[in-house]
Amino acid sequence: MQTIVVRGRKYKHIGESTLRHDIFTEAQMLKAGVSRMELMPGESADEFAQRLLRTAYANTDIFLLLGCLLIPEEMKSLDWTEETAKETALFLGAVVDKEDKLTVRAQVVSAFQGFIEAGLVSLTLSASASLAETAAPGVQTEA
Repeated sequence: MQTIVVRGRKYKHIGESTLRHDIFTEAQMLKAGVSRMELMPGESADEFAQRLLRTAYANTDIFLLLGCLLIPEEMKSLDWTEETAKETALFLGAVVDKEDKLTVRAQVVSAFQGFIEAGLVSLTLSASASLAETAAPGVQTEA
């Protein structure tokens, strides 16, 4: 299990979720304009990732989307609510410390990793593997 630490608070990625969570998260993805993005002909992996992030930043509150994907470490996934997402969004959006900002930005990239990987289907395996192996600041793994 990964633990993400921001300003002393510990978060984890949500696991099994409710239908309400699924629909709310999909709505955030639709608002972000990224739920159906694909790799364009001639577009590199880096260009695709940058376009994906720029589109999301321009179209939505990216922190609310993170609030759909990260929950307090002590919370059970099925206990997630829209209010949990909003509280997490407010907290993550208020970071000031440089290291915390890097951690939150890494989580934004991580949130879109599935879309990036889906768009990389036509690229070589080594390119997608190198993206997946990049370590994110502020992430602790338990053995």
